[in-house]
Amino acid sequence: MLDLSYTSLTGQLPDSLGYLKSLRYLELSDNSFQGSIPKSIGNLTSLKEFKLEGNQMSNIIPESLGELSSLISLRIFSNTWEGAITEAHFMKLGGLREISIGNHLPNISLVFNISSDWISPFKLRYLEIISRRVPNFLHGLEIRLN
Repeated sequence: MLDLSYTSLTGQLPDSLGYLKSLRYLELSDNSFQGSIPKSIGNLTSLKEFKLEGNQMSNIIPESLGELSSLISLRIFSNTWEGAITEAHFMKLGGLREISIGNHLPNISLVFNISSDWISPFKLRYLEIISRRVPNFLHGLEIRLN
């Protein structure tokens, strides 16, 4: 477990983060991190929780995020993400139960480019998407109360 939340850290996340292959919980919320998530994040295949909300992260979210096959919780909202989210971002996330993604800024464009007939590999319990536009794949969302 690595919890560095609320520690006033600044700068970019290092690419060497990908060397922590046995890491299970990564909590980096509410700091002042900037830049992109390093592509090496996909090497953290033991990671169960990734929390990066409330920073100043920007640019695109790397598709290598879809390699986190053990991930259960992904919370990366309240940043200034740009670019597109595609099916590749979720390709190996079969155990994912919680997603919180997006930003609150009206002039920042994060596009959800996911087909409306896409079949998700996971069964979510919690979904929070902060976006000015409802993603196409949500139109066919199946909701079950179990």
